[in-house]
Amino acid sequence: MPSSIDIGTVRNRSYCILALVALVTHSSPAATQEKAQDANLRGWTAFYAGSSNYAGTGGDLNASRYGVSFGSDMEFAESWLAGGSISIGKQHFTVPDSSGDSDDLFLGLYAHKTFLGNGYVIGSGLLGWHDVTTSRRAGPEQLQGKVTARELGGHIEAGYRLWLDSTYSAAPFFALGAETIHTPAYGEVPLSGLGLFARNYATYDSYIAHTELGVRIGRSFDISEHKLWVETTLGWAHELDDTPLSQTVFPGFGGTGFALNTILPARETALLGLNLQAQKDRGVSYGARFDSQVGGNTTVLSGTANIAWRW
Repeated sequence: MPSSIDIGTVRNRSYCILALVALVTHSSPAATQEKAQDANLRGWTAFYAGSSNYAGTGGDLNASRYGVSFGSDMEFAESWLAGGSISIGKQHFTVPDSSGDSDDLFLGLYAHKTFLGNGYVIGSGLLGWHDVTTSRRAGPEQLQGKVTARELGGHIEAGYRLWLDSTYSAAPFFALGAETIHTPAYGEVPLSGLGLFARNYATYDSYIAHTELGVRIGRSFDISEHKLWVETTLGWAHELDDTPLSQTVFPGFGGTGFALNTILPARETALLGLNLQAQKDRGVSYGARFDSQVGGNTTVLSGTANIAWRW
């Protein structure tokens, strides 16, 4: 029965890293065809929110997340872009008889390189801290656990954009993501009762990796003084981790999940996304992005709104 959240096997995914990096590095490929010779420095802000659901034999696990990211990047020699970001967020998760919250802080670095005209490689990495508080009901007792987990993750994507004409394009891509979580030893304390059912957890290091394969299909529009970019993503994700008793609960900007016995996420899932971006005179750009991961007992939904300005 999924009556407790086991922070001892913390797991995580970096889908939100990819989503945010894709937004800030090449959110409007049509616009990047017109490179500016100056004004290479850019700042951006992104707001994200999402939810996750994993079905298990003893009950469902549900999670929600939200946060804000700030970043800045610069173009180099028209083929390189590199930058950094800081993100803060909040996550909440529930299973039968248990719940938890996490206050998150992330520091990120990312880079984008174009090659052979329309080819690209995106690389990103982050360092994260998660202050986690859990609450668990065990018989007559109410138990609480607190721990700070550290996260190190990275994601790399390569693709090539094929322009079918001046407005339509298709970009096949392949991506690999890997993360590690370190959770120090901690123990539950009773909020009510004698603490007879309190649990102690040993130090635990967790590793996970996944691959993605798909295509991004886009079209550009000229509307008044704006360039509008509309892009859909169709893809497939494969989990490389084969640990049977591990479960990602919620992903945030590189977000963290907490393992739960008897709930195993789908190993093969579909990636579906929609990206809308508007850009005006190479100055201010803004837009929104929606991403989903669906398959078997797994449903993950993420939304991001962003605004960027260039000097």
